[in-house]
Amino acid sequence: MQSIIKRIGFLNILILLLLTETQAQQANPLVITIDTKDRAQTIQNIGVSGCWYSEPVGKYWPAEKKQRIAELLFSKKMDNASNPAGIGVSAFRFNVGAGTTETGIAGGIGDPNHRVECF
Repeated sequence: MQSIIKRIGFLNILILLLLTETQAQQANPLVITIDTKDRAQTIQNIGVSGCWYSEPVGKYWPAEKKQRIAELLFSKKMDNASNPAGIGVSAFRFNVGAGTTETGIAGGIGDPNHRVECF
């Protein structure tokens, strides 16, 4: 089996699967009906993560750009045409660091882009 996969290639297999799935969907379309009166769960909070790359924004970007990012993330306001000003998240998580910039490679994080300073 592995030799077949190597010969055909991953991309060809992926294309074949996508074509098969597309043909199956055309033959038997999936119909989804949403009943807004039937609530299965209530979501109270939505959060996102900035991972390692939010620190430079907070450290080096000007205040007006940081404010715009905050608006795009947290705002729940709508304009007159019902377009949202932001995605309305309630939490933003990022790596607060443990001094791995200062310790360098000895800190156990090989990629310098993943290291952060201590607060």
